[in-house]
Amino acid sequence: MSIVKLLMFVICFVFLIEVIKNFKNEFVIPICVCGGVLFFGAILTQTDTLFEKIRELSERLGVDILYIEILFKIIGISYLCEFVSSLCKDVGQTAFSVKVDLAGKLMILSSSLPIFGELIEIIFKILP
Repeated sequence: MSIVKLLMFVICFVFLIEVIKNFKNEFVIPICVCGGVLFFGAILTQTDTLFEKIRELSERLGVDILYIEILFKIIGISYLCEFVSSLCKDVGQTAFSVKVDLAGKLMILSSSLPIFGELIEIIFKILP
């Protein structure tokens, strides 16, 4: 799906939400959540080729795939948490938004520990 189709999808959902807001305000939040999830799902379907290209590049450069997987896991956690946090803010749940942000930061810290451990080992090998 092209970016133009994705953006048109968002515009249609925004118009739909604005129209429904005038008639049945209680349907706005479920439609907003549904549209956001569908949009995010459509974006995720586009990532297959990206991951394959990165895997090929890491093999060609001789970089351990584990580090690249950790990096992408961290990026994925960041994007997912940002998406859910924004969704919480959109529906007026600021407290949950803050909790999602905190959970994302803790998950990123936890996921990055193997790389941090390697970095500490390298530093201790360099120091006299």
